[in-house]
Amino acid sequence: MSVKVGTPEKIASQQRFLDAYRETMRVASAARRAGVHRATVYRWRADQEFVEAMKAAVLDYLRDSKARAQAWEDERRRWRQERERARHPMRCANMARARAAIRRR
Repeated sequence: MSVKVGTPEKIASQQRFLDAYRETMRVASAARRAGVHRATVYRWRADQEFVEAMKAAVLDYLRDSKARAQAWEDERRRWRQERERARHPMRCANMARARAAIRRR
């Protein structure tokens, strides 16, 4: 939120809510963590600036979620490759040679 309108308590409550909302994406639980009632959050949504801040929080959540999912997939891929090398070392060596031969063509 760029332009702050309201009392310092309201601004602090909104910021606490937005920080919690970035983590959970649930209005009720984020409001509970921020110490406000969820109906208050819905009243705040009359303010367009707050709505924009909520949209930005959603985008932050999605970006972070995508990064976590990608990291998990990368870790799983590494684990599977290590497991395959440990279980079938000869097959992995032959596959590597075959792939290298295909690339040279």
